[in-house]
Amino acid sequence: MTELPTFKLSTIAPLRGAKRWAFLERQRTIRVASSSNGGPIYLNPLWYVVKDRTIYIPLDQASSHKNNVNEGGRLTAVVDAGDEFGTAHGLMMEGQFEPLDDGDFTEELNEMCLDKYFYTGHPYRQQYIDFGHCYGRTWYRLAIARTVSWDIRECSPMAARERRTLPAGYGTPAS
Repeated sequence: MTELPTFKLSTIAPLRGAKRWAFLERQRTIRVASSSNGGPIYLNPLWYVVKDRTIYIPLDQASSHKNNVNEGGRLTAVVDAGDEFGTAHGLMMEGQFEPLDDGDFTEELNEMCLDKYFYTGHPYRQQYIDFGHCYGRTWYRLAIARTVSWDIRECSPMAARERRTLPAGYGTPAS
């Protein structure tokens, strides 16, 4: 059997530049994994906003991430989309959370978050605001150290071997 060449989608079809940031701005969920001191990996989907090519994430109930970050733990995040083989695209990031302490800026981020996730009159908008007050919502900047991205939509359809089986009673097709 012939050895197939090894390639990485991140090399032949990366998601970079303006296209990357437009993708990140439109997506709704970032999956964040963190760990510290050899402890278990804590993983959950979070909301986020993008401003000036920077990702900001509010943490309230996801306190394990706060603890891992405060202990200097590792952090990895993924934003992805596409439900079909030919539409998969996304971005994996490694980095750290940096807490924000600028009240005016975090209020601007809160407003951006409300605009992104809640329409006017949304039945849970006020509950989200109250939940943040109750659990001490803190905003973090995702300081990205390394990324890996892919966008299979940029590739030509890949050639694949095909095998067709005719229903019983149909013999082989005529030449």
